[in-house]
Amino acid sequence: VTAIWTFAYKGIDNTNSLITRIDGVPGDEKQKARIKAQAQALRGYLYLNLVTFYNFAYAKDSTALSVPIYTEPSTTETVGKPRSQVKDVYKQAETDLLAAYNNLGTYDRGGLKYKMDKNVVAGLLARLYLQTDRWAQAQKYANEAQSAYKWMAQEDYFKGFNDYNNAEWIWGHGQTADQNVASYSFQFKDVSSKASGYYSFMADPYFKDLFNNDAGDVRF
Repeated sequence: VTAIWTFAYKGIDNTNSLITRIDGVPGDEKQKARIKAQAQALRGYLYLNLVTFYNFAYAKDSTALSVPIYTEPSTTETVGKPRSQVKDVYKQAETDLLAAYNNLGTYDRGGLKYKMDKNVVAGLLARLYLQTDRWAQAQKYANEAQSAYKWMAQEDYFKGFNDYNNAEWIWGHGQTADQNVASYSFQFKDVSSKASGYYSFMADPYFKDLFNNDAGDVRF
C-alpha cells in the first residue's frame, strides 16, 4: 500500500515542479507546450490510479474521502492537505488529461511507445469516463485511442504478451537486462500450478462465451 502512495506522490511532485515552472524557462515554445502536456497527462494518470486504489468506486460513493490533491511543488515546509472526495480527485485527473489531450496536437513520438501521445491520453480519458459511468465519452475516446492501431494477428497470441511492439499495445515501457534490476515478480501469470501465489485466479466465464466456444479461435 505504501509503495503505490509513495511512487504516485513522488511522480506528482515532479510533474508539479515542471508544470508550474516550465513557462518561465527559455526554449522552443512548441516543445515546452508538448513537455508540459505530457506532464499534465502523467499527473492525471497518477491521480486516476490513486483514486481507483484508495476508496470506493465512483458509483458507490463519489463523496467518500479518497486522497489529497497537490498541484504545487512541495517542500519540507509544506503542510499536508486533507483528503479530497472521490469526485474531486476524478475531476483533477480529468482536468489534467483534457489539458494534455488539447495541447499535444499532432505530436509524433516516433514509435517510442513509452512516451505519452494523444492516443495514450485518449485511452486514459476513456478509462476515466468508463469508471465514472459516462459511456458516450468513454466510447468516443476509446475509439480515438485505438484509431492508429490494428488487431494483433492470431499467431501473436502464442508469443507470451511480453513485447510492447505488439500491434495492439498503445503505451508501454521496454526493459533491457542492464536497466532492470527488479526481481521476477510476475507470479500472477501462473494460474496452472500451486506454486503461484495467485492460483485462485479465474477468467470470467461470460467473457469466454463471447468467442462462441470456437475451438479454432486461439482466444477461446
